[in-house]
Amino acid sequence: MGSVSFALVDRALGKSPYKARMHNNLGYVATLAKRNDDARREIMIALQIDPNHFKCDTTWIG
Repeated sequence: MGSVSFALVDRALGKSPYKARMHNNLGYVATLAKRNDDARREIMIALQIDPNHFKCDTTWIG
């Protein structure tokens, strides 16, 4: 599931690279796939785009 989900969200991100939600989603999926460095990077990008994005939460990053 992890690699398929990651690929789908990554593909969607290509269409909406400036949306915090997409980076947050990719970060979450990366965490599920145990890709913690990727997860951390995507969450940080999401927070740079929108520091008040309600779903950005770094506490679940391992």
